[in-house]
Amino acid sequence: MNAIIPFPQILDALKNDQSVHMPHLYRLSDMDTAEAHAFQAQWPTFPEERRRLIARHLAEISAENYLVDFEQAFSLFLADQSAPVRQAALDGLWDSTNVRHVAPILRLLETDEDNDVRARGAHTLGNYTFQSLCGLMPDHVAGMILPALLRVLESPETAAIVRRSALESASYADDKRIDTFILDAYNHGDYHMQISALNAMGINGALRWLPTILDELESPYEEMRLAAIRAAGHIGDVQAINQLVRLIEEDEYEIQAAAVEALAAIGGDVAERILIDMLEDPDMESLYEIIEEALDDVSWSNMLDDYPLFDLDPDGLLPAEDGEDADDMVDDYDGYDEYDEDDDYDDSAYGDSALSDDDAFDDDLSDEEDFA
Repeated sequence: MNAIIPFPQILDALKNDQSVHMPHLYRLSDMDTAEAHAFQAQWPTFPEERRRLIARHLAEISAENYLVDFEQAFSLFLADQSAPVRQAALDGLWDSTNVRHVAPILRLLETDEDNDVRARGAHTLGNYTFQSLCGLMPDHVAGMILPALLRVLESPETAAIVRRSALESASYADDKRIDTFILDAYNHGDYHMQISALNAMGINGALRWLPTILDELESPYEEMRLAAIRAAGHIGDVQAINQLVRLIEEDEYEIQAAAVEALAAIGGDVAERILIDMLEDPDMESLYEIIEEALDDVSWSNMLDDYPLFDLDPDGLLPAEDGEDADDMVDDYDGYDEYDEDDDYDDSAYGDSALSDDDAFDDDLSDEEDFA
C-alpha cells in the first residue's frame, strides 16, 4: 500500500518537477486549513508559467469532475498577478454557489486591467445571476450584480469583448434597459457584437425576440445560424420547429447537432415525434447518438408536463393549434407538414437581419497537456 505523500512534498513537486502530475493536482482539492495556509504561502513563489499551467489544469479538471473542490485555490488565484491565472480562476468558479466569490469577481469586472479577465468575470457573474434567479444562490445576488453589469454597458470606454460578455450576462434579468442594449448591439456593425445580441435574446427568453431569431435561422453565415438555433432553443417556442427540421435535413453536422438540441429544448409531443422519426431514418445515422440524448431530455420534460411539480396552466405549455393534436401536426418525419405560423408579431423595431458570431472565450494558453 502506497504511503500518502506529505503535503509539503506535493507543493515542492508542483513547483519544481519538470512535469505536473495529475495525483499532485488532486491533492489541492478539499485542502484542510493547514494545507490551505501552506499553499497560500507557497503559491506566489511558483514561476509564472507554472502558475498558469496549474491554474488552467485545475479549471479543466473541475469542469469535468464534480467530485473535486478547488475553490480554495481558485479564490487565491483571483488575486494572482498573472492575468491567465485570474482567467482560469474565473472559469473554475463559474458554477460555484458560494456568495463570498461575488464581491471579488465584481471588483475584477469593474477594475481589472486585462479585458479578457473582465469579460470572463462578466461571464461568471451571468451564471451567478441565473443561479440567483433560480434559487440556487440567495435572491440578493442578482441585485448585486445587475447594477455593475449595467455600468459596464453604459460606459463608452468598455472594450468590445467585455461589453459582449456583460450584455449576455445582463440579459438574464427582466429589465427594459437590457432590451435597449440588445437592440443597439444587434444593429451594431460589428459581427461579434451582433452574435452576442442574438445570444442575449435567447438568454432573455422573451417572445418579442422570436421574429429576429427566426430570420437569422436562414442566415448565410454559419455562426449566425448557430447562435439563432441556440436562441430558438432557449425561447422554446414551437414556431421554430419547421426551420430547425429543415436545418437538420440540409445543413452540416455542427448545425444539425445544434438544431437537434434546440428541438429537445423546445420539447413537447411534436418535437418528440419528429426526433423518433429521425431515429428511424438511415440518412440520420451520424446523428443517432445526439438524437437519442435529445429524446431522453424530451421524454423527461414531457413527463414533468404530465405530472407537474407546480400549478401550471391546465392547457399545457406547448398546446397544438385549435382542433389539432400532435398526430395532426406531424404524420411522420419524411412527410412532415409545416407547423402553422400565423401568429403576428410587430418586428419593425428589431432591425434588419445582420451578421454575427458567437464564441465563448478563446484560450490564450498553449496546449500544455502533459501531466505525467
